Amino acid sequence: MVKLQEHLVPLGVASYDSASGKLRDSEGQTIALRPQSLAVLKHLVAKNGEIALREDIIAEVWGDVHVTDDSLVQCVADIRKVIGTQGREVIQTVPKKGYRLVASPESVAAATEHGYSRTSKLIAASFVVLSMLIGAGLIFAPLKPNAGNPAIAVLPFTNLGGDEDQAYFTDGFSRAITTNLSRFADLFVISSFSSFKFRGSKESANAIAQKLQVRYLLTGDVQPGAERVVINAQLIDAQDGKSLWAERYATPRRDILQVQDELSAKIAATLVERLEVATTRKARAGTQNALNAYELLLRAAHPKIEKEALFEANALIEQALRLAPDFASAHAELAQNYLLLWRHSLSDDHPAALRNARAAATRAISLDSNSYQAHQVFSMIYLYADKDHAQALASITKALEINPNEADLMVRYSTLLGFMDRDGEAVEWSEKAMRQNPLHPVWYHWNAAFVYAVAHKDERAIVEGKKALAVYKTSASIRRILIAAHGHRGEWDEAKRYAVEILQQFPKFRLSTDMRNSPFQHEQERKHYWDLFRKAGLPD
Repeated sequence: MVKLQEHLVPLGVASYDSASGKLRDSEGQTIALRPQSLAVLKHLVAKNGEIALREDIIAEVWGDVHVTDDSLVQCVADIRKVIGTQGREVIQTVPKKGYRLVASPESVAAATEHGYSRTSKLIAASFVVLSMLIGAGLIFAPLKPNAGNPAIAVLPFTNLGGDEDQAYFTDGFSRAITTNLSRFADLFVISSFSSFKFRGSKESANAIAQKLQVRYLLTGDVQPGAERVVINAQLIDAQDGKSLWAERYATPRRDILQVQDELSAKIAATLVERLEVATTRKARAGTQNALNAYELLLRAAHPKIEKEALFEANALIEQALRLAPDFASAHAELAQNYLLLWRHSLSDDHPAALRNARAAATRAISLDSNSYQAHQVFSMIYLYADKDHAQALASITKALEINPNEADLMVRYSTLLGFMDRDGEAVEWSEKAMRQNPLHPVWYHWNAAFVYAVAHKDERAIVEGKKALAVYKTSASIRRILIAAHGHRGEWDEAKRYAVEILQQFPKFRLSTDMRNSPFQHEQERKHYWDLFRKAGLPD
């Protein structure tokens, strides 16, 4: 008989390793979970079989920080998601009290006593499941993380208004639906960046779904008018191409935000048995000023990281805030833009840009404590400006609690972990972000190169770095990553070539003045990379 390791607590398809405090899959690999979710799991494991009261969990995990029950609900949903289909059986909700974890080590030990190797058991189980699926005609090719949860992509709605100037409104509607759906912990939602690649595609629903690794697609069209908006939406099961439902909305333009929420809730209700809804807070006053402010924000969204583009976007946002001063999302977007101006040295007054970023993010959170964008901005300010890694971690964790499906947040979290010498977790979160947003923007490769380099996965770092450099051709940061990776491998000719390119493009470059972009938590880590840079030829 194979004895179960005493420190492993079986939880569905996963196991909690009490020795390391990690959640592991059937192969013993670490499953990425946010720190708060792991802390909640640790508390539940300690109370195995007993009721863990909500107030006790919150007190232990969050201490003196005030949070609502929604934060705990989100953590439990995260844990259930990675456990798989048995999630609700393993972690049971006790109404009005809390949760009970039910784990049975004996059952796992019994399952292993026949002496099968892990590999042979997996092959046998896979063959049985595959045979059942083939027999039932239910084979559906794409694999995705957390396959027990419904996976959906919102394709860009078609603009039927005939006015290209109104395209921003239609695109904004599609992105808003994606953001709203991301708040439902029981759904796996593909990023708009990936789904928008299929604008106008003639491919079948099945083909698109396979490329995005989802089962469900939301499609539709929007006909915006001066006073009214007509919206047609259809939820498709791409496995068989059938429509699960279709809806038509004819609504006053001022009510568009309510329609977004209603549509999001209906999709979630169709795909999951029980909803744990995080409330979205936008400008919902229904006034003409609020609507105009919302439309201005849509026009300002997603500017290029260029001085002129960011200044133009900020002008639109300032105009929106004159119409709706308490529009939290606009303040958060403004904070993000000012931070970009500061980080990339695009502002004429760098200290002012940083002050404006702090002020706008503070205002956004004062208006809406669930503004994940503002919490993300604060995380970057704490990291790059203040070198306060603990506060940076608290802020990005809060952002992920609010919007656990946002791939960009996962990338930011990965970056922070890399600077904190938690390179294994950094790699996990970077790869998770790429799965969440399979047609990701190129800057994801930039981040991946960094976390692979600090994890000493240097071959991968070089591959990812070259992908990023093909687009960001003048980047000194990417070249420094490549210097580090080649330096680790002893490939000094390549490392020195990248150093020469940096100095050709930036003759005044000095390591001592570039500390802002390398906020390592531990001095020995910073010294290690500075030594590599110096050896390649970069001056102090």
